Amino acid sequence: MEKYIDTPDGKIAVDENERIFFPEGIYAFENLRNFYILKMDNDNVFHLLQSEERPEIAFIIINPYLFKKDYVLNVREEDLKYIKILSEEDAEKNLAVFTIVTINENSMTANLLGPIIINLKEKIGKQALALNEEYSTKHDILSEIENNKEIREALGVSTG
Repeated sequence: MEKYIDTPDGKIAVDENERIFFPEGIYAFENLRNFYILKMDNDNVFHLLQSEERPEIAFIIINPYLFKKDYVLNVREEDLKYIKILSEEDAEKNLAVFTIVTINENSMTANLLGPIIINLKEKIGKQALALNEEYSTKHDILSEIENNKEIREALGVSTG
């Protein structure tokens, strides 16, 4: 069912059935529970995780596998169960993984330590805590893109 939500760019139409419920919210925004994933570009690289409750709150998100080919999702089993991912087959069919992107004047980083995991079938999400000790909250996306020709080609990015 179509409805309109407010965003920083004005009202936009969304499919109410695509609302993602975050029972615990997102870190530092625990009171916000309902979000929509909005397309930001035609290549489907970046998306917005747009709050339904507060139009001014939207997180830029990206699938970490797009820029870090060796990314490994390593979260607690309880976090997966929390969003009703109960088997490996279930994960293959229904699990989406995103990281929150921060863009500053000269950098673009991704929070690999706090991945957003979403059960696309159940429309339930959680910001998990990655158990990978080598991951950080400020992983440099631009250097990954610059150092990997395959990723640049896949994203249609030129370094020159």
